[in-house]
Amino acid sequence: MELEKITLFGTIYKLTKTEKLMQIIKDSDNVVYMASRYIIYAENKKRNLTVLDWQVTWLAVAKWISENWDIDRCLSYLADRIYYGHGYYGLKEASTGYFDKEPKDLSIEEISMLIAATTSPSYYDIRNKDEKLLNKSDEIKEMILKSKSWR
Repeated sequence: MELEKITLFGTIYKLTKTEKLMQIIKDSDNVVYMASRYIIYAENKKRNLTVLDWQVTWLAVAKWISENWDIDRCLSYLADRIYYGHGYYGLKEASTGYFDKEPKDLSIEEISMLIAATTSPSYYDIRNKDEKLLNKSDEIKEMILKSKSWR
């Protein structure tokens, strides 16, 4: 599967260095560890690694990623695999499932909702579109529009 370049997530990553939007992405090390965890998790399903093997493999993969991928590649990898709610994994599946659009065709409102969903898919339910989701989405949209790298 080819990774889709998600500059939006790069934008959000840069913004979160000073904002509290997504506490888990505080620096590039966390992003690398998150990406390596997804890789190891998939591998673990095939081989059933012990805890120690899993941790050693995780560190080795994280080191390899930090030497070979830039932050945009890590974020694109995560965006292509993260859970968006209602059984949708990956940005393409979520954008098609929720909005019947390709990721490149999403509006800023739709992108903001998807980002909100990644922080807590059951709390920020895109199908429900309640006040919680709309408030979080507006907060994210504001941050995106303030950034210089928005389309």
